[in-house]
Amino acid sequence: MSEPHAGPDQAAPSESAARWPLGGRLRSAGVAILLVVGTLLVPLGVVAAWARPLLTDTDAFVATFGPLAEDPQIQSYVTDLTTDAIVRRADVDGLIDRVVGGLADLVPGQPGIAAALRSLGLPAADSVRSLVRSVTVQIVSADSFSQVWGESLRLSHRTLVAALQGDPQATVTIAAEGIGIRLAPLGEAAKGALVQRGLPLASSIPVPDTTIVVAPGADLRTLRVVYRGLVLAGGWLPAVSVVLLLGGVALARRRARALLVAAVCGAAGGLLVLAVLPIGRLLLLAQAPADAVPPEVVGVLYATATTGLARVATATAVLGVAVAVVALGVSGIRSLSARRDDQAEPPGGDPGRAA
Repeated sequence: MSEPHAGPDQAAPSESAARWPLGGRLRSAGVAILLVVGTLLVPLGVVAAWARPLLTDTDAFVATFGPLAEDPQIQSYVTDLTTDAIVRRADVDGLIDRVVGGLADLVPGQPGIAAALRSLGLPAADSVRSLVRSVTVQIVSADSFSQVWGESLRLSHRTLVAALQGDPQATVTIAAEGIGIRLAPLGEAAKGALVQRGLPLASSIPVPDTTIVVAPGADLRTLRVVYRGLVLAGGWLPAVSVVLLLGGVALARRRARALLVAAVCGAAGGLLVLAVLPIGRLLLLAQAPADAVPPEVVGVLYATATTGLARVATATAVLGVAVAVVALGVSGIRSLSARRDDQAEPPGGDPGRAA
C-alpha cells in the first residue's frame, strides 16, 4: 500500500527545517536581539530627544522656561533673591552705621543725642531694605518683566553652554548648591529704578548676579561628560532605536506579530518614562538643599523643565499603541483569510490531482 502523498504546504516547512535548522535559530535569535536592544533604547532615546534641544538651542531653552515669568512663586522667590543681593552688595547696614557714627561725632559730649542717632540706624536700614524690595516687586510685577526674565535665561544658557563646551573665556560659577538661572539683568534693572526713585548711590552698587538653582551641584568635569553624551546621543539614539525595532520586524518570519511586539515595546518605553517622572521629582526635592531653593520653587522648575519630556514620552506611547492596533488588525485579517481558504478547499485534497 502506497503512503499518502504530502501536499506542498506540508512538505515545505519540514524540508526548510531539515535543511536550515541553524539558520532558522540564528534568524530567531537575531530578531530577539534587535527587538530587545531597540526596546531598551526607547526610553533613552525619548530622554535624549527631549534634552538635546534644551542643551544646544538657546531659543528652545527660553521658550521652555520663559512662562515662569508669570508664575507667582517664581516672582516671589526672584524678588527675595534680588532684594537680599542688592542690600548685601550695597552693605546697607554698614553704610547706615557709618553715617550715624559720623553724625554722632559731630556732637561730642552729647551722649543722649548720639544714642538717639544710633537708635535711628535700624529703622533707617529697614526703610532702605523696604524701598529696594518695593522697587523689585514693581519690576517683577510689570509686563516688561518677561523681557528681563528672557534676558536672564539667555545669559544663563549661553554662559553655561560655553563652560560645558570648554570655552576658556566662559565665566560661569557652579557652586556647591548647583547651577541655575542668573539674575544679573534683573539686578541691573533694579539699580536703575532705585536711582530714579531718588537713591543716586545705587548707581555705584555692583550688579548682584544672583542665581536661581535649578539643578543640584556637580563637578564641572562630570557635567561636561554628561553634556557631550546627551548632545551626541540626542542626534542618533532615537533613530537607532527605531531602526533596530524595524530591523527586527523585517527579519522576522511573522512580521505582523513582530510588528505588534515592537509597537507594544515602544509604547512601554514611553510609559516607563512617564512613570519615572514623579520619582525624579522626589529625588530632586531630596537632593536640593532646603536653604538654597524652597521646595515649591523646585517643584515648579522641575514641572516646567519636564513638560517637553512628558510630551515626547506621551507621543511615543500613543504612536506605539496606534501601531500595535494596526498590527493586531492586520494579523487578525490574515488569520481570518487563512481560515476562509481552509474552509473553501474541498475535502480529499486537490480535485485536479484526483481527476
